[in-house]
Amino acid sequence: MAQPRYLAASWAGSLFAGWNRYNGDFASDLLEKLGGNASRWDLDALFITGRQWNDYLHTYFGARYMLSRWSLQLVPSLPLVYGSGEVQQNLLGTDEAGTIHQFGALAGIAVGYKQAFVGLELNAVYYATRVRLLFEDERARGVAIMPSVYVFGRY
Repeated sequence: MAQPRYLAASWAGSLFAGWNRYNGDFASDLLEKLGGNASRWDLDALFITGRQWNDYLHTYFGARYMLSRWSLQLVPSLPLVYGSGEVQQNLLGTDEAGTIHQFGALAGIAVGYKQAFVGLELNAVYYATRVRLLFEDERARGVAIMPSVYVFGRY
């Protein structure tokens, strides 16, 4: 069955929002060795828009922002030997919590026929955070580029 012309030639968009909370599972090896507690929550917003050009081609692109807040309280069990006080003092000069900002963009194309498509997607993410580590202010920034190939079907 042919799709109506007004649907085949129009753009559609969606806005998504989400919240996630993690407790202890993202730093479990570290926590097991040193003892303590870890948690993180994320607030996420994504806008995506796309167009189905005909029965053969889909294109889309979007933008994303994620705000993450993490917390890591470590209670190391250091042996009581000479000099361990300096290590404990350095640990006290480390932030127990921080914020991460992530900005992203994505673009994709899918080629197929009616219900079965093969697609190629490219995601790019920029992240930035600042933390006090052992009495030193550290800034971490980076870019991640993630290509992907996928297969999807419509019912």
